[in-house]
Order: sequence, then C-alpha cells, then structure tokens
Amino acid sequence: MHKGHNLMGMVVLLLVAQLVLCCLPFPIPVEVNGRRVDVDSDAMVGEALAAVGIELHRGDLLGLEGRLLREGGGGPPLVLLNGHPAPLSKKVKPYDEISVRNGLDVKETLEERAETIYPPPPQLVGRGAFIDIKSWEEGGLKMRVTGSVSREIVDERVLRQPMPTILKRMDMPLDGAVALTFDDGPDPRYTPLILSMLREKGVPATFFVIGREAGRYPHILQEIVASGCEIGNHSYSHAYLGDASYNRIAEELDGTQQIVLQATGKRCRWFRPPGGDSSPYLFQVALQRGYRIALWNVDPWDWERPKPRSIWRRILRQMRPGAVVVMHDGGGKRDGTLRALPTIIDELRARGYRFVTLDEFYESPKQISN
Repeated sequence: MHKGHNLMGMVVLLLVAQLVLCCLPFPIPVEVNGRRVDVDSDAMVGEALAAVGIELHRGDLLGLEGRLLREGGGGPPLVLLNGHPAPLSKKVKPYDEISVRNGLDVKETLEERAETIYPPPPQLVGRGAFIDIKSWEEGGLKMRVTGSVSREIVDERVLRQPMPTILKRMDMPLDGAVALTFDDGPDPRYTPLILSMLREKGVPATFFVIGREAGRYPHILQEIVASGCEIGNHSYSHAYLGDASYNRIAEELDGTQQIVLQATGKRCRWFRPPGGDSSPYLFQVALQRGYRIALWNVDPWDWERPKPRSIWRRILRQMRPGAVVVMHDGGGKRDGTLRALPTIIDELRARGYRFVTLDEFYESPKQISN
C-alpha cells in the first residue's frame, strides 16, 4: 500500500517538473542578416536585433546638391522576417530569418512658387512745364523653383517683365495763351498788392503757397479765391523734396492741403516742387495723390531781386505760346516784381497774348509738345 503511494507521488513530481520545464524559455536559433544567433524562445524581433548589436537608423534628408540638411530626416528602416515586413514586437520562431536595411537617404522635394517682381523706379521723359503720366507702373511675375527645405534656387523664369511708371514732361502750346504763377506766398504785404493789380487788369493767376505761411494768413487765401485765381501746393515748409521719402512727401503735401481746404473750402489741384528740386519719384507720388504738376518754361529770375526793367524784359524775351511764367510774391522783398507786373501784362496783351489759368491750359483742347 505504501509502495503504491510512493510510486504515484513520483509520477506526479515528474509531470510537474516536465510542465515547469516546458514553460521556461529555452534557446532557439535564428538568423539575423546572415548571422546565426541563439535567442530565448519567447524573444521578439527587436530583441534578436539587439542580440547582434544592430541599431536601426532612418536615412538622412539631403539637399539638391547632396548636402546634408537633416540627419534622420530620410526614409525609415526596413525589417523583414522571412522576407516580409515585420514589427519589432513580432515573436520569433526557431530558424527564422531576419534581415535589416537602414533607411534610405532622400533628397528634398522641389517647390514651385510664383513671385512678384517689383517695378523699377519711375522714369521721366521729354521736356516742358507740365508733368503727366504716360503709363503707370506694373509689377512683373516670375516662377521660381526651389528646394522645399533649403530654398536653394534650381530654376527661375520671368513670366511677365515689370514696367516702371513713365512720366512725360511736356508743354501745352495753347494758342496765344500765357499763365502767370507766383511762388512762396502768401505774403501779408506783396500778395494783396499783386492781387489788387491782377483784379484791376482782369488777369487770373495761380499762387503756389507754402503751407507754413498760409496757416498764418488764411484771409489772404480767401482773397486769392475771391479774385478768381487758383491756389497751388508748394509744400508745407518749402522743403526740397527731390530725395524725400514717401512719408515726407505726403506730410508736406497734406499739411498745405489741409490748411487751404480749411480756409477756402477748396482743394489744391496743382503742385510745384520748391526750388524746382524734383525727381521722377516725387512726381509719381504727387500724381498718385491726385495732383497735377506744373513747373515753368519762362523764368525772369525775380527771386534775385533785379530791377523791374530786367524782370519784364527777360519775360518778353522768353515768351512763346503756352508760356508758364514763374514769379514770386513771397520769400523776401518783391518790389521789383510788383512794379514790373503792369508792364508785363500790358506788353503781352499788346503782342496778342491772353491770360489763362493752369486749369484752362490743362483742360482745353490742345496739341501737346515734348
């Protein structure tokens, strides 16, 4: 009886031992990149790779010329188990074959993008007292092919050439017409005296006022308008604006415009750069802001304060159809100009000339001359 129990116990112990041995991991052979290695029977693909010291690496991202842009930015590594892609968590079996290929290097992709070509600076052509637009600027267009990461330029082609603003300087030879213009006022002494003389002679004129002075004598601005004359913008501070920035030009023009508008209810339509200091860019900005531009083609240099006889003789010597005469009612003593003015008007009328405003010049049918 005891002998039977002992035999039964031994059988049970053998069965338990066998069961335990079956559950414990045991070495199994696998092949990794052609190299045989033993791993535990419950090992996964990643553990088999670690057993032979293999680390997986992504490929690199390269520039268009092969320059390294980003390490590990290329393709992913590829792991095959018995010829099929497998995750690292896949359990291996005896005699499985594992092969590994690191990620491939890849080149950045190309990117095509349309870009604007800014127009070149404005150009001024021709000669004459008036400035007008021949053609407005137009931006160009180019197609640029670059690397998507490096921005290296591979190809660039122009689809549309940029065009500058073309400004045309010209005379307007309106038959028998002459325009008298006065700069640098208003002046509390000379401007009213000149206006009185113009009214007496029945002659219109254009007064290009400085905003700083106009703000001090708004009643003279009102007198100019009441006399049937025009007011033009001669900047706020008589600043030379040929090399000025957009903001500076706008500030000088707007300052005077606001003063004239507040005093008279009328806007300046004409602009003349102080001292004639100008540039195509200055003209372009003024035109964009709605001004017409008048220079001159007859100049007696009265700002030098010559004798009255010199002033009117210089004007008569330069006179021609479509003349725009520049004189001064401000900026200093103008007695010579004041005394020369009656002779100028009488002599020009005797020669068959008639006096017009700048607006009449601009708006009348005419033949434009370069």
